[in-house]
Amino acid sequence: MATFSLPSFLVLEFTSMTGHHDIVHLMSRWCSSLLSELNSYPRYRIVSFGDATPPCLTPTSIKWLPKFSYQIAEIILNVLKISPNDDQSSIGLQIRDSIVTNLASNTFFLQNSDFKFEYFKNLYSLLVSTSMSIEKQHLAKLIFMLHLSKSDIDDRDEWSNLLQLFDSINFEELKEFEFADIIHGLFKQLKVNESITNLIEESVKEITAQNLLGFQLEEFLKNKLSLNLFNCEIVGLRGFAGIDSIYVNSVDLSSFFDKLSKPSIHRDTALGILKLEFIRIYIHEVTHVVVRKCLNDLNVSTPTIESKAKNINEAGVNSEEKLFGKRISWLSSVNYKFFNVKYCLEFLDDLLKGEKVEFDLDKSKCVENTNRIFSMAIDYEKPSFAQLEI
Repeated sequence: MATFSLPSFLVLEFTSMTGHHDIVHLMSRWCSSLLSELNSYPRYRIVSFGDATPPCLTPTSIKWLPKFSYQIAEIILNVLKISPNDDQSSIGLQIRDSIVTNLASNTFFLQNSDFKFEYFKNLYSLLVSTSMSIEKQHLAKLIFMLHLSKSDIDDRDEWSNLLQLFDSINFEELKEFEFADIIHGLFKQLKVNESITNLIEESVKEITAQNLLGFQLEEFLKNKLSLNLFNCEIVGLRGFAGIDSIYVNSVDLSSFFDKLSKPSIHRDTALGILKLEFIRIYIHEVTHVVVRKCLNDLNVSTPTIESKAKNINEAGVNSEEKLFGKRISWLSSVNYKFFNVKYCLEFLDDLLKGEKVEFDLDKSKCVENTNRIFSMAIDYEKPSFAQLEI
C-alpha cells in the first residue's frame, strides 16, 4: 500500500465501503473560504470512507463532521480501464473518474503542486455538468481531457493554454466550413481503402503485439467508424481519437488551407495538399481508435503497452511513418523549394484509386516534422512563430 497526494486544485475521489467510485466536487459544496485554504495547502491524501459527505479540511488537519464516522486509508492510485463497448452514460462516468486519477498521477502535476486552480475551472465545470447526463459535446470534451490527462507535456504555459481552451470544442457553426463535403467524401473513401486499412491493421498488431485484433477491421471502418468535425480555439489542434470515431478540427483545416493560398499555388494543388494532410490525420487518429478497441480500453497509453515488436512511443506516428516513410510536415514541405508537388499529387490520386502504391520519400522531397510528440491520442502541435507567419 502507498500514500498518494493530489495537487490542491483537484477534486477528491472517494471510495465507499462497497467499492463504488464517485467524484465529489469539493468546490461546489465547500465554502469559499475553504477554497483559499485548499489553494494554500499543496497536498492532501486520498481518503476512503463509508459516506459520501465530504470532510472539512484545513491546512493543518482533517476535521471530521461529528455525526459521521470515517476511515482514513492509504490506497494505491490505479489507472482505470474503460471499455469502449459500455453504454455512453457508463463510459462518460468512467472517463470523469479517469481524468481525475490520471491528472493526480501525472508527473507534471506531482512536481508542480502550485499550479493555479483557476486554470482548472473549465474542467471542474465540465465534471459538474456531466454528473447526471452526457451530451455529444460533453463527451467530446471528456474524451479530449482523458487523452490530455495522460500527456507528458512539461510546460506550464502549454498546460494552462490547453486546460483553458479545451472548453471551446463545439459542433456549432460548422456550416461555415467550406471543405466539409470534400472532407466527408474523402473520409468515406479512406474507410474502404484496402491499402490504408491493411496499413492500420499492421501497425496496430505491431503496437499491441497481438496476431488478431478481435474484430473485423474492414467491417468496423466501413460500418461503424464515424467522423466528427468540430470547431476549437486551440491553435495547432488537428484532431483526437474518439469512441468508434475520430474528431477533426475544422478550424485547423481551414487555417491550413489559408496558409496554402498563395498566388504561386493553384487552388487545385492546395486542395490536394489539404487531402494529404487529412489522410495523415485519418491514419493517425484511426490507429489510436483501433488500438483502444483491440485492447478494450479507452484509457490505454501507447508508451505503456508492452509491445514485443519494438518500443513504440506514439501509435499514430507509427502509422504515419508506415505510409509516408517519415512524419511529414506538409506546410513546411510546400514551402521547401525542392518539394516535388507533382509526385505527391500523383501518389494521392493513385492511392485514392485503390492502387497499391509505396510513397518514395526521397523523390517527394518532403520535409520531416521533427517537432515534439506529447504521447497522447491527440494530434496537437504547438505552432512556432514561423508556422504562424506562413
